[in-house]
Amino acid sequence: MKIKLLLFGITLSQFVFAQQPKIEKPDYTSIESTIKVKDSKMYYPVLLDRYIKLDTTLTREELKLLYYGFLFQDSYSVYGHSDYSDTLTKILEKESLSMPDYDRVIKYEKLVLKDYPFRLRDLNILSYAYEKKGMADSSKIIDNKLTHLVGAILSTGNGEEEKNAWHVISVEDEYDIISLLGYKFGGMQSLTGKGCDYMTLEANSDGIKGLYFDVNKILEAEEKLFKEK
Repeated sequence: MKIKLLLFGITLSQFVFAQQPKIEKPDYTSIESTIKVKDSKMYYPVLLDRYIKLDTTLTREELKLLYYGFLFQDSYSVYGHSDYSDTLTKILEKESLSMPDYDRVIKYEKLVLKDYPFRLRDLNILSYAYEKKGMADSSKIIDNKLTHLVGAILSTGNGEEEKNAWHVISVEDEYDIISLLGYKFGGMQSLTGKGCDYMTLEANSDGIKGLYFDVNKILEAEEKLFKEK
């Protein structure tokens, strides 16, 4: 059974296009300096500890510092791949999952998220596995984390214009945002001259043909990686 990437119980497309929060593009210079101040509550290890402990009081600004601040951590990798992802894929591709299977999904998703704490699809699948196990409170907590994390990303633009592209730290997040919004990828991806990925969408009721994602930081990380080789 292949689990579709959906945000259970929440219609994010309505959240985004109905409310249209104020656009606040990431100030990467400010983010990098802010998260390095050791005696501050915004110090990255302090924020990350709160995030890992499922602190529901984290603000959108703090989540933006966490998500975009991950770019400046030694653990960030533009091509990051967990050793547990392949194991998870084999489990999730089964025609149907048993309760022990969901136990394994929870176990391995926790291990993936330990190294890659902001992977949207893994948060989504973990929430789903909790739900199937009847662990509603745990599912709700992860849903809350996922919703607010996505909200922080979506506050960086509107996605419908190149100048207001959504900023992401991994290409995987582009596909996940599209799915979480309830759309389907249209099959064409193109890089613009301003460092944005334009992703086409299948026909949808909103009449949106495609969405823009700012991938400049990903491109910078790739360039740095190639120079180091």
